[in-house]
Amino acid sequence: MTGPTPDVTPSELAQGLLAAADILQTRADQLPTPTDGRALLDRQVLLQAAAGLPATPRFDQPAWQEAWRASRRDGTRPHRKALYEQMCQTLAAELADDLGRWENRYQPATVRRIASRVRCATDVGEILRRLAPDATSVLIDIHRGLAHIVAVYAGDTEIDTADDGDVFDTETLGAADARLQEAVDAATPAQLAAAPGWQHTPDSDSAHAYTITLTPQVTR
Repeated sequence: MTGPTPDVTPSELAQGLLAAADILQTRADQLPTPTDGRALLDRQVLLQAAAGLPATPRFDQPAWQEAWRASRRDGTRPHRKALYEQMCQTLAAELADDLGRWENRYQPATVRRIASRVRCATDVGEILRRLAPDATSVLIDIHRGLAHIVAVYAGDTEIDTADDGDVFDTETLGAADARLQEAVDAATPAQLAAAPGWQHTPDSDSAHAYTITLTPQVTR
């Protein structure tokens, strides 16, 4: 399982992956012959995305070098480097073959689905913290493909999720379940277990239980 570095939030990681997917889309659109929508996803795509360069089908080395020099002047280089490294780690965890290689031809939708799973912990955290600001993690169960929150925690303390409790309401839990369902529908069990913030934690009650660490609230 991978997770965001201290300098890169899941939201920023997801945005970087979406930028990479846009670059991959331009590569696919510019291929000279009809294809299945796949294009080469390599480290140059991620360098381009991390530098904040426009989505162009070819890697522009001079433009990237200028952007990299500018990032040193404006102080953003450490963050952009961390974002690049985190994108590499995330894609390796999700896409690598038996030899550890992830650079290959993919459809842009593949990268967008990974970004959605990365963003999920942020979205669920935002939904639940409207009523439970101290929430740090959730335990979910996936039964016959349907995601359902079993428990919400603040550290090691379980927060009451009963319908007649005084913390959550049905609408809030339903909205969180719906966001989780989007991630579940777009992934295999192995991909869920590899997603940042997700951990497969089967127990005696369910073989399809996952613990999701919610994105820490960041004040910048």
